[in-house]
Amino acid sequence: MDETSTRRRRRVGVVPTVVAMRPRFVLEVIGWVLAALVALTVISRSRHVLELVLLAVVLAMLLRGPINAVDRRLPRWAAITIVVIASILAVGGLLALGSVQLSQEIDVVGNAVTERIEAVDPESAVGRFLVDGKVAERIEKRLDELPSQVILGSPDPADGARLGLQALLVVILMLYALLNGPKLARAILGGDDPHWWARSVRDGVQSAASQVRRLLVVATISGFVALAVASIFGLPGTSVLALWVGVWAVVPIFGPIVGYAPLIVLASLDGWVNATGVGVVSVLIALASWYADRHVYSWDLRSTGRRTGPFGLTVALVVGLRFGWLTGPLVAIFLMAVAVSTLAALGARQRRAAAIPPTDEEPAVPVPTRQGVFTWNHLDVRSALMATSLAVLVVVAIAVIIGLSPVPAWIVIGIVLALALDPLVGWLCKHTGLERGSAVAVVVVGLLAIVVATLVFAVPSIVDSVRDLDDQLPRIAADLERLPLIGDELAERGVADRLQTTLEEAPDRLASDTGPLERTLRSVGDGLVATFWILLITVTALIDGRRVRNGLRALVPEHRHDRFDRVSTIVGDVVARYAVGSLVIAAIAGTAVFTIALVGGVPLAPLLGLWAAMSNFIPQLGGFLGGAPLVVLALTTGTSKGLIILVVYLIYMNIENRVIQPVIVSKAVDIPPLVAMVGVLVGGAAAGVVGAVLVTPVIGIAKSLFNPGASAPKGPRRGRAARRA
Repeated sequence: MDETSTRRRRRVGVVPTVVAMRPRFVLEVIGWVLAALVALTVISRSRHVLELVLLAVVLAMLLRGPINAVDRRLPRWAAITIVVIASILAVGGLLALGSVQLSQEIDVVGNAVTERIEAVDPESAVGRFLVDGKVAERIEKRLDELPSQVILGSPDPADGARLGLQALLVVILMLYALLNGPKLARAILGGDDPHWWARSVRDGVQSAASQVRRLLVVATISGFVALAVASIFGLPGTSVLALWVGVWAVVPIFGPIVGYAPLIVLASLDGWVNATGVGVVSVLIALASWYADRHVYSWDLRSTGRRTGPFGLTVALVVGLRFGWLTGPLVAIFLMAVAVSTLAALGARQRRAAAIPPTDEEPAVPVPTRQGVFTWNHLDVRSALMATSLAVLVVVAIAVIIGLSPVPAWIVIGIVLALALDPLVGWLCKHTGLERGSAVAVVVVGLLAIVVATLVFAVPSIVDSVRDLDDQLPRIAADLERLPLIGDELAERGVADRLQTTLEEAPDRLASDTGPLERTLRSVGDGLVATFWILLITVTALIDGRRVRNGLRALVPEHRHDRFDRVSTIVGDVVARYAVGSLVIAAIAGTAVFTIALVGGVPLAPLLGLWAAMSNFIPQLGGFLGGAPLVVLALTTGTSKGLIILVVYLIYMNIENRVIQPVIVSKAVDIPPLVAMVGVLVGGAAAGVVGAVLVTPVIGIAKSLFNPGASAPKGPRRGRAARRA
C-alpha cells in the first residue's frame, strides 16, 4: 500500500513533506485567537456605540454631496457649518410639527372612541366587557403613548433626553467624519498606492450616497405633494398624512398604495366625490413617480447596473426596521447600496480583465516538491490579521442574523415563493409578449383574487364552526370519556365538567384580564405585518430576480459561468418543484380531510381541513399531525365510525405518498425517508417550523448537485424558465 502510494505520487511529481511547527508559531496562533475573542467581546459590549458611529458615518457620506456643492463658493468650514445646521433645523422642524399635529389628531380620535364606548348599553354583554375590562382607559393610555412612540421610537417621553444626548453625539461624530474622514479613508484604501479594490469601493460608496440622497428627495417631494393634496381637499391631520406618505414613498411597489390609502379613506368620509378625486390624484402621482424613476432619476446608474433594485431595497428596509423605524432603514439602505454598487464595480472590472487577450507566454511548468521538512516558524502578520478579521466578521454576521429573527425567515419564504412563481411569469412573458413587471402584476393579482375568493367561501364556514365550539366542545369531551382505554381516565379527571366551567368563566376572565386578548391581537397584527413583507419580498424578487442573478454571474470568473448556470438552474428547478408541489398537495390534503369529515359527520369539518392543509407543509410529520384531530373527533361520534375514518385516511395517505407526491414534486426532492426524517428534526431544532419545511428542498438541491443525471431539466422549456430566476 505504501509503495503504491509513493509510486503514484512520484508519477504526478509530488513527494510527501513533513510539517513541523515551532513553539513560537503555536504561541502566535493562540495570541491571534485571544485577539479575536477580545474583539468579539468589545463589539458585543459596545454594540450601541458602534451603531451610533455607523449612523454618523452614513450621515456624513450623505451630506458630502451638498457640502461639495456649497464648497465651490464658500470655504470648507463654512460649507460644512451651513449644511449641517440647515439639516438639523429641517429634521427638527419636521419632527416637531408632526408631533404637535399628531397629538392634536390623537386627542380628537380619543374623544370619538370614548363617546362610542359610552354609547354602548352597559347592561349588555359587550357593555359589561368594556366597563369591567376598562377598555376606554386602556385605549386612551395607548393613544397618549402614540406620539412619543412614533417620534422617539419609545412610549416613554422621558426617553427624549437620552435620545437627545445620542443625537448630539451623532452630530459630533458626523462633524469629525466630515473633517477627518477623507484622510482616514485614503489611508485605509492604500494611500498613494491604493489597493486593487480601492477604486471599486470608492465608486460604490459614492454611488450609494447618490442613491440614498435621491430616495430622500423623493420622500420629501412626496410628503409635500401629499400635504398639498390633503390641504386642497380639506382632510384632517395634513402634517401627519404628509409624513406618512413621505415615509412610504421609499417602499417599492406597494409604497404609494399604502401611503395614499389613509387619504382616500378620510376623503370618503365626506363623500365619494372627494374620495374619487383623491384616488385619481394619487394614481396620477404614482404614475409620475414611476415615470421619473424609470426615465429620469439615475439613468446612468441603471445603465451600469449599479442601482439598487426593488428587491435589495425591500430587504434593506425590512432589516433596517429591526434596528429602528427611522435611522435603521436609512443605514440599511445605504449599506445595501454600497454592497450592490461595489459588487457591480468589481464585476465590471472582472469583465474588462477577461476581455484582455491572452499573451503568448508559455505556461509555467510545476516544479516537483522536494522531500524534506517544512517548518512554520512564525505567522505572517498581514495574513493572520486578515484571517482573524474574517473570522470576527463571520461571527458578527451570524449573531446579527440570529438577532434579526424572524426577518431572515421572511426573506427565505419570499424567495422560495418567487422561485415557485417564476416559471408562470416566464410563460406569460413568452406567450403574451408582456414585460416582466406586467406579467408579475398579472400573476400576483390573480393569486390574490384566488385567495380572496377562497376566504370568501371558507371564512363563513370557519366562523360558524368557531361559534359552535361552545356547544360542541363539552359534548366532544363527554364523548371522549366513553372511549375505550382512555375514557375511564378522562372521566375520573372530570374533563367534560372542567371544560364546561372554563367556557362559562371565559367572558368574566377576559373582562378582568385583557392580557390574552391583547396578546391575540398582537399576534394577529404581527401576522399581517409578516404577510405584507413576505408578499413584497416575493413581488420584488420576481421583478428583480434576473438582474440579481446576472449581477452574481458577473462576479464569477468566465471559465466558471457554465457551472454557475448549472447550479442556478438546479436550485431554481428543485425549489420551484418543491414549493408548487407542496402548495398543491397541501390544498389536496385539506380538501380530502374536509370531505372525509363532512361525509362522516365529524364535527368542526372546516377547521379540520384548514389544520390538515397547514400541517401538510411539514415533511414526514405533516400527515400524522393533520389526521390526528380528524380521527380523535371521529372516535367521539362512535368507535366503529372512528375506525372507518382512520382506515379511509390511511388509504388517502398511501395514495398521497405513493402517487400524488411523486407525480407532482417529481424526483427532484425524492430523498430517502430516513434522511428526510432526520433532516426535518435537525431543521426544526435549528430554525423552528421554517427550518423543518425548508430542509427538504435543501437536501434535494444537494442531491441534485452531487447527482447531475437525476436533476436534468425535463425539456428545454423548463430549463429556460428556471434560468430566469
